[in-house]
Amino acid sequence: MEKADKFYSAFAADEGSTRALARFMDEVECPACFFVPTGESVLCTVDLPTAQQMRKKLVALHRATPEVAITKENLSDSVVLMEMTKNVMDLLNMYCQSVYLSILTNPANQSGWSDL
Repeated sequence: MEKADKFYSAFAADEGSTRALARFMDEVECPACFFVPTGESVLCTVDLPTAQQMRKKLVALHRATPEVAITKENLSDSVVLMEMTKNVMDLLNMYCQSVYLSILTNPANQSGWSDL
């Protein structure tokens, strides 16, 4: 059995993954799905990956335009494929901590905020 066939069989056998992919393709309210490696196969989910899953490389499919139906004819224009590696997530974490966190915790920036 070829590696691709083995992968496809394992993916197709997982009802949760096939349901998640179908949900992304069929429901315009579903903005993205994620493919996370799990040993010999790949898990597909519409939920955000966990911190543990983000430590590995993952692939995200995202609708290029919100709430647009995906068909065979517009697939290449309607879906954006993103490969996310640990380095990307580390960079995002660094930006959040060094830029956004410093802005949000600066008392001068908080002076006009309500008490909520």
